[in-house]
Amino acid sequence: MRRVHIWSVILGLWLLLVLPALAQSGGVRVEDPDNLLGAQANQVREAAQRLADEGAEVIVLAAGPSAGSDATSADQYLSDFLAQNNLAASSRQINPNQVVFYVARDARRTSLLYGSRWKQTLDPVFQSIQDQQMNPRFASGDVAGGMIAGIDAARTTINPPTSPLVYVLGGALVLGVIALITVPMLQKRRASATALETARERMRTARQAAGAAISDVAGVAEQAQAKAQYDRISYSQANIERLQSLQAKGTQLFQEAQDLFSTADDQIELKANPTAGDYEAVAAQYERAQNLAQQANSSIGEAEALRAQLDAQGSPSTGPTTRLRE
Repeated sequence: MRRVHIWSVILGLWLLLVLPALAQSGGVRVEDPDNLLGAQANQVREAAQRLADEGAEVIVLAAGPSAGSDATSADQYLSDFLAQNNLAASSRQINPNQVVFYVARDARRTSLLYGSRWKQTLDPVFQSIQDQQMNPRFASGDVAGGMIAGIDAARTTINPPTSPLVYVLGGALVLGVIALITVPMLQKRRASATALETARERMRTARQAAGAAISDVAGVAEQAQAKAQYDRISYSQANIERLQSLQAKGTQLFQEAQDLFSTADDQIELKANPTAGDYEAVAAQYERAQNLAQQANSSIGEAEALRAQLDAQGSPSTGPTTRLRE
């Protein structure tokens, strides 16, 4: 659940950063009946499209002689253009989503009109956009430049550019959230690797100790077996049985230790990718084999100690003896 929640946070941050790019695009209409925009007409359309990408329906109209030479004819020309093209009822009845940029060059008339959707945003600044961004360029004859400046000013007012600091902080926050996910994962992976190596080392140590114990018993057992063949001619029947019992017990334990050691070897070799648990289980088997070998060594050692005791006591092997007749 925690991981799902963290990824939800990351998705939310991502949407916050890219949401402006996902805004619904509006339409663009650029009209230049007297070719005032010239070679820069495409640049005006590109600027209009940037504003349309913020959701506005953008209308650009640049007119020279077509709009007449006075304010009245210029205003009427704009209203007729909007109505005749089914864009709006008139210049006084702009549709809610529209933003209209208009210049009548010969009438020295400029307009920035907008619908109710943009009223709260553009009311405080539309006059300064006309006076500071558009009109100075129009006055110098740069009609296209004035249109582009006005369109871009309206766009950055509607959707101010995101401060680089926001992206830096957002990126840092995303990286921090990612770190919350990846650091525990890496720590867990490191802990697992450490546990695996620890278990593997325990198995190697246990195998070495078990092998040494079994090797020690093998030498002791061989020596004891060589001595056992003389028990019948050296000791009484009761002592022979005691020695045989100890010897048999040691031999059985020794065999069990060898079998368990071999089984442990086979078990780990059959694993393609042994886990820490596999190594721990096999290490326990080696430790059990070592314990059995030590018990075997102890039992055989008891037999050896008994022989030494009997030899020191001069225990007869066949009972009382009788003097041979001369």
